[in-house]
Amino acid sequence: MLDMSPTTYRTEMSGNVAVISCSGPITFGLQSTELHVRVKELLSEGHRVVLNMSQVPAMDSSGIGTLFAIYTSTLNSESKLALAGLTPHVLEVLTITKALSLIESYPDVGAAVKAMA
Repeated sequence: MLDMSPTTYRTEMSGNVAVISCSGPITFGLQSTELHVRVKELLSEGHRVVLNMSQVPAMDSSGIGTLFAIYTSTLNSESKLALAGLTPHVLEVLTITKALSLIESYPDVGAAVKAMA
């Protein structure tokens, strides 16, 4: 059974790259909105963003919508977005929805930060 406890986010900086580590499912609710708001704040400060998804067991259609909204915000700010450490379920969902054809993904945070620097 998947852990469906509330999602938390932690932000760490690596130069001009903000790494947001997500822990918990990205689903409908306040936490998805909080993630988008946080990314927009970082983009407005001129940062590139890596979403560390290694602790995200699930993502629903609202979570996918949030991810596309984040992607659009990134394009509008002329910045960059990358995903890192996709779990098997999230990888499957993002592959089926073709999100991975738009958003770069890397096996781990280190590779994503290196690519974004």
